[in-house]
Amino acid sequence: MGSNFRISKSDKRELQKISKRGSTPTRVSNRCKILLALHKGYSVDETAERIDVGTATVKRVRRHYQDVGLERAIYDAPKSGRPKKLSSKEDIELIALACTSPLDGRSRRSIRLLASKSKNSYGLVHKTLKADGMKPWREKNVVHTNEYS
Repeated sequence: MGSNFRISKSDKRELQKISKRGSTPTRVSNRCKILLALHKGYSVDETAERIDVGTATVKRVRRHYQDVGLERAIYDAPKSGRPKKLSSKEDIELIALACTSPLDGRSRRSIRLLASKSKNSYGLVHKTLKADGMKPWREKNVVHTNEYS
């Protein structure tokens, strides 16, 4: 022991509260425990051994706390994710197409038919309609207007 790493009293209370919660994800709980152990004076190696993580993890959590604060030290940064393939306008057009009467004497629209008419992939059409709760292969989709506005 003998580290000069310190955290504020309010951060310490918050870390203790988060690490004791039963619903806290393991990686968040471990990061809280890392900061608390370092605050108690344990070295990087001792902390890594006590919490059963690598020394690189301990160093990274400590550096994040010192550089950007508590939130960034214990929680992952938001992921950017893959950009949407369709714009909002294209989403609306696809949904409108799914709500129209089917062509070619069919009783319902299929995802494959919608995909070919909209020139999008089967998976993209399925995902877009599923996100909107539409099932053109199962039921006739009706667009309702709000009569009371």
